Amino acid sequence: DANVIFAKLDDDGSGDVQIKEFLSRLEYYDQREAEKIFQTIDVDKSGAVSLEEWCTAYATRPMLRMITDNGKSKEELMADANVIFAKLDDDGSGDVQIKEFLSRLEYYDQREAEKIFQTIDVDKSGAVSLEEWCTAYATRPMLRMITDNGKSKEELMADANVIFA
Repeated sequence: DANVIFAKLDDDGSGDVQIKEFLSRLEYYDQREAEKIFQTIDVDKSGAVSLEEWCTAYATRPMLRMITDNGKSKEELMADANVIFAKLDDDGSGDVQIKEFLSRLEYYDQREAEKIFQTIDVDKSGAVSLEEWCTAYATRPMLRMITDNGKSKEELMADANVIFA
């Protein structure tokens, strides 16, 4: 909800979100990009984002909802990353193999998924460690979206049935 996220962003309770408050919630995001985003939300160019400006931007820009992680803290985001890593690590080896990663992204273009895996596997070991996963998960909002928060095919189908029931 836009109001809840706005309240979390407004650390000092002033009723406006200052650039410093906005950037603190997007610490893993490219800071120059985050500043540009802030400037586009600050329609009246006051140097602060009002609740009205925030709600308008939040409603019309899905990417904003994604990059702010619906107001999650760094700790909550890392907890999510750990849970999803455990779901991806089917064999419990402590690393995610390409096969395990691709099995969770079966509806995603497999060549693209392989490229994504290779960028996450920073040390080029052929497997993604928990550290590599957490870094990628925190810095790439798109990764959070395409992994569907670690949901299985059955969980996704159940969600779809609820949505379209």
